[in-house]
Amino acid sequence: MQNMNSLEVRMNELHDAQVLKIQDLLGLTKWSRATFFRKRRDGKTPRLLMDGKRCLGCTVAAYKDWIEKMEGEHVQ
Repeated sequence: MQNMNSLEVRMNELHDAQVLKIQDLLGLTKWSRATFFRKRRDGKTPRLLMDGKRCLGCTVAAYKDWIEKMEGEHVQ
Protein backbone atom coordinates (compact mmCIF):
# COMPACT_ATOMS: atom_id res chain seq x y z
CA MET A 1 0.00 0.00 0.00
CA GLN A 2 1.43 3.34 -0.89
CA ASN A 3 -0.95 6.27 -0.87
CA MET A 4 -3.26 6.32 2.15
CA ASN A 5 -5.87 8.52 0.44
CA SER A 6 -6.24 5.97 -2.32
CA LEU A 7 -6.32 3.18 0.28
CA GLU A 8 -9.22 4.83 2.09
CA VAL A 9 -11.13 5.17 -1.19
CA ARG A 10 -10.36 1.60 -2.27
CA MET A 11 -11.07 -0.10 1.09
CA ASN A 12 -14.25 -1.76 -0.26
CA GLU A 13 -12.35 -2.99 -3.31
CA LEU A 14 -9.72 -4.82 -1.26
CA HIS A 15 -10.04 -8.55 -0.67
CA ASP A 16 -10.87 -9.36 2.97
CA ALA A 17 -7.84 -11.66 3.25
CA GLN A 18 -5.39 -8.99 2.09
CA VAL A 19 -2.95 -7.92 4.80
CA LEU A 20 -2.68 -4.29 5.85
CA LYS A 21 0.80 -3.60 7.17
CA ILE A 22 1.46 -1.50 10.26
CA GLN A 23 2.28 1.51 8.06
CA ASP A 24 -1.12 1.12 6.37
CA LEU A 25 -2.85 0.99 9.75
CA LEU A 26 -0.98 4.07 10.96
CA GLY A 27 -2.10 5.95 7.87
CA LEU A 28 -5.71 4.84 8.18
CA THR A 29 -5.99 5.59 11.91
CA LYS A 30 -3.79 8.71 11.82
CA TRP A 31 -2.07 7.37 14.96
CA SER A 32 1.62 7.63 15.71
CA ARG A 33 3.59 4.42 16.04
CA ALA A 34 3.76 4.87 19.83
CA THR A 35 0.00 5.39 20.06
CA PHE A 36 -0.63 2.32 17.91
CA PHE A 37 1.48 0.06 20.13
CA ARG A 38 0.00 1.54 23.32
CA LYS A 39 -3.51 0.85 22.01
CA ARG A 40 -2.37 -2.62 20.91
CA ARG A 41 -1.19 -3.32 24.44
CA ASP A 42 -4.61 -2.20 25.73
CA GLY A 43 -6.47 -4.40 23.20
CA LYS A 44 -7.86 -1.46 21.21
CA THR A 45 -6.58 -2.33 17.74
CA PRO A 46 -7.81 -4.68 15.04
CA ARG A 47 -6.89 -8.33 15.53
CA LEU A 48 -3.28 -8.55 14.40
CA LEU A 49 -1.43 -11.29 12.53
CA MET A 50 1.69 -12.35 14.36
CA ASP A 51 4.75 -14.33 13.27
CA GLY A 52 6.13 -15.30 16.64
CA LYS A 53 6.71 -11.95 18.34
CA ARG A 54 6.71 -10.02 15.05
CA CYS A 55 3.55 -8.16 14.10
CA LEU A 56 2.70 -8.53 10.40
CA GLY A 57 -0.39 -6.30 10.35
CA CYS A 58 -4.05 -7.26 10.08
CA THR A 59 -6.39 -8.47 7.40
CA VAL A 60 -8.80 -6.10 5.70
CA ALA A 61 -11.64 -8.15 7.22
CA ALA A 62 -10.22 -7.68 10.74
CA TYR A 63 -9.87 -3.94 10.13
CA LYS A 64 -13.46 -3.64 8.84
CA ASP A 65 -14.77 -5.66 11.82
CA TRP A 66 -12.84 -3.43 14.22
CA ILE A 67 -14.22 -0.25 12.60
CA GLU A 68 -17.78 -1.61 12.87
CA LYS A 69 -17.21 -2.52 16.52
CA MET A 70 -15.78 0.92 17.30
CA GLU A 71 -18.68 2.66 15.53
CA GLY A 72 -21.16 0.51 17.49
CA GLU A 73 -19.51 1.43 20.81
CA HIS A 74 -19.47 5.11 19.86
CA VAL A 75 -23.19 5.17 19.05
CA GLN A 76 -24.30 3.56 22.34
